[in-house]
Amino acid sequence: MSEKKKVVIEDEDDIPVPVKSKKVVIEDEDDIPIPVKSKKFVIEDEDDIPVPVKSKKFVIEDEDDLSVAIKSTIKKFLQEIYDNPYLLPGSGTEHEEIFEKLLKERGIPYVRNPNGTQQSPDFILFHKWLVELKSTKSDHIMLNDGFFDDDVIYIISRTKKSQIDSIIALGKDVYIDDEKEALTRFRADIRRLRKVYKDVRNLFLYPRAANRYNLNSLDRVLLFDALKTGLE
Repeated sequence: MSEKKKVVIEDEDDIPVPVKSKKVVIEDEDDIPIPVKSKKFVIEDEDDIPVPVKSKKFVIEDEDDLSVAIKSTIKKFLQEIYDNPYLLPGSGTEHEEIFEKLLKERGIPYVRNPNGTQQSPDFILFHKWLVELKSTKSDHIMLNDGFFDDDVIYIISRTKKSQIDSIIALGKDVYIDDEKEALTRFRADIRRLRKVYKDVRNLFLYPRAANRYNLNSLDRVLLFDALKTGLE
């Protein structure tokens, strides 16, 4: 049998990995190791994992077990928002700040605005799961010149007459293929217009999309079930 190696986490970008030298017992699925924030940290046994001890046992023996644990934590967190949409009110920057607070309170590792404030996604959870937040007080959301990215989790908070609900889904489950095809043709036309129409003296011409997406036909239950199935 080959000698098992120590696991070294050098910075916060390193996703926690299971211990190789000894079985690690974590007594709750919520107790997933949180990345070390600063100096090099060597994990040799379960005593080196900075997590609290809680109730039922959950055993992590290899990378596959850790992946299951992370998915379980993501599912529980999203289920909490789905069942209690009032936890995530607001819009814009306020919306993001409330979501960030929820992540901190639940000890979920994240990166906010990894590509800047104007680019998707809004968050990366566990260095893997991409999350984009949307909010609206009507039956549609603004996409402008963007669209749904297939592997991004969208959390859409909708407030109507003081009632809040949440649509939570993977981007690829939201749209229909002919919608994306129409958008592709539309974008090509926009690019063509930008070449055809030149600036005139002090007038700067710049064709730009202000697309929106109707939410009324979306089945929030089916979409969320599909997302949870994908996390199993």
